[in-house]
This record gives sequence, C-alpha cells and structure tokens, in this order.
Amino acid sequence: VDFSIIDITGGNKDNVIPNECSVQLCIKPSDYDSFFSEYNKYSELIINELKSSEPGLEMTTSALDDTAVESDYMALSKDMKEKLVKLFNILPNGVHTMSADICGMVESSSNLGIMRTEDDYIKVCVSVRSQKQSYIDYICKRLSVIADMLDATFDTAFGYPGWDIKPESDFRDMLCSVYRDVTGKEPEVTSIHAGLEGGVFYEKMPDMDIVSIGPDVRNVHTVNEY
Repeated sequence: VDFSIIDITGGNKDNVIPNECSVQLCIKPSDYDSFFSEYNKYSELIINELKSSEPGLEMTTSALDDTAVESDYMALSKDMKEKLVKLFNILPNGVHTMSADICGMVESSSNLGIMRTEDDYIKVCVSVRSQKQSYIDYICKRLSVIADMLDATFDTAFGYPGWDIKPESDFRDMLCSVYRDVTGKEPEVTSIHAGLEGGVFYEKMPDMDIVSIGPDVRNVHTVNEY
C-alpha cells in the first residue's frame, strides 16, 4: 500500500531508550481499507512478539484534520521516504557484543535515542557505549558507512571513553576491606555496561586505579529509571 510520510518524532535524550514514537502519514481514500488491514495485521504481530520484553506496548492511530493536512503539512519525497525505511532496516540498535571476560555482561551496544523531522532534513541521534574504545570506533564507522549509503551526513559529539576492570587492584581490595568492617557484609564487585566519569579520568591517566561506587539503579537508560 502506497503512503506518504509527513512527520516522524520519537525520543528526547540520545542515551535514553525512547518510550514512544509517533509518525504522521498520508494515504489515499481508496487505499484506506487495505492500509489498515496491513496495519492491524502487523501491529498485532509486533505486540505479540514483544509481549514479554515490552508488556505495556501500545500501537494506536488517530485521524488528522483534512484541512490542517492540506494547509500546514508537507510530505517527505518518495526518495526520502525510501531512505528512511532503509535506515530502519539496517541501523544497528541494541546489543552488539558480549564480554568475553565477564559472563553475562554486555561489551558494546547502541540505541536510537532521538528521531525527528526538521524543516528540510530528518535528525537521527544514536548513543554508542562500550568498555573498549575500539568497539565504539567500530560502531561509529558502521554508522558512518550507513550514512554514506543513504546520502546523509554523519557527525559524532559528546563522546565519553570507557575503561576495563583491572584483574589486580590494591584500591579495590582496600575498599572491600573497609566495606566488610563497616557493614559486616561481603561486597559485590562487578563490572557494568554504562558510561561513567571514571572513563574520562582513565583516558587522561591510564595508570590510575579507578573504582566506582554507586546506588542500585533499575531500568537503566529508560524513562522508568530509578
């Protein structure tokens, strides 16, 4: 079914997994029934596939005012629409690699954080994270290649480096000893997949022994984080 895209908007922060996205479409009256037949089929399929990971997922539609569409909106060109569809199909999103050193820990990932239609272009922001800078460089190279394939521009900004856990750490051992003395409990030492300020210090002083101490955080990088 043929359709035109007027606008697409989703996400507010580049490093937050978006909780909603909206797209405005135009379809011919003669295609109305066939379009919604396809829409209903695939929305039911998607919601069923994600019922465990996204139990609250909803897909809803509402009609735009015909007069407003005619006077206030311009649709994307066919070429731009096709490039946008291709982008959704090839854009890397989610977990890329798992750690070979720490069982169950994500090594590198990326997420599509922001997408919005501006006056004459579509802005897409992807957040990339990894303990190893080489993985960050690799994912950014993939994004750059995708941008070239779609005749888009690609820029990086606001990057922060990662750092690996040290097998031997006098500082960490000292902190664990203090924790035992103060709480009477055994500390849990682990690596996490997140961006922290320690990476900035490590990039400047790679010999520094760094340990991060923080609270338990749930639903990290989502709007439900606490």
